[in-house]
Amino acid sequence: MKINKVYIYLLVLVVAVAAVIIIANISGSKTQAPELADGAQAPNDETHSGMGSSGESASNVRPDIREKMENLEKTAKENPNDTSAQLEYAEFMAMAHQTDKAIEGYKNYLKINPKNVDVLQRISSLYYQKQDFKEATNYLDQALKLDPNNAETIFYSGVLKEATGDHAGAKSLWEKVVKEYSGTEAAKLAEEQLKH
Repeated sequence: MKINKVYIYLLVLVVAVAAVIIIANISGSKTQAPELADGAQAPNDETHSGMGSSGESASNVRPDIREKMENLEKTAKENPNDTSAQLEYAEFMAMAHQTDKAIEGYKNYLKINPKNVDVLQRISSLYYQKQDFKEATNYLDQALKLDPNNAETIFYSGVLKEATGDHAGAKSLWEKVVKEYSGTEAAKLAEEQLKH
């Protein structure tokens, strides 16, 4: 049986493309930490000591990670108008439980791009983790002014109301999300909260 050269070339091409994709994913992929549940905190053990607290510590951070943090901070400071540098710095600091530095990075980003609803939500989330509900609400309110139909922002506003004891206000917002934004992830989360 004779195999046509075209098929051999196609097979080689497919294998080469697959190899490039696999190598690119292995070497260049950025993994992101999953979203934390409301009220989630780092475990109180030797590995996580000092993470996320106001007295944030980098003493237990691997040297390569510490170097990455320092390089990102340096790049962000040297390039204050670079939105990518500010955002990368802020996101890395948030994943490293460096809450205050993450907030600083996001605020620097907002100086350049003040209408980014996602970043406003992220800052709000960080203030929520610090239990500074006033600042968390402030940033969510800004996000709602920019996008009053953002189901996720409305849901998180309900979370903040619940955290501050306004159960009726939280319930009202979650019911709104379920009714007006059914089928969204925010509506699913709101339904779960309404069950409690």
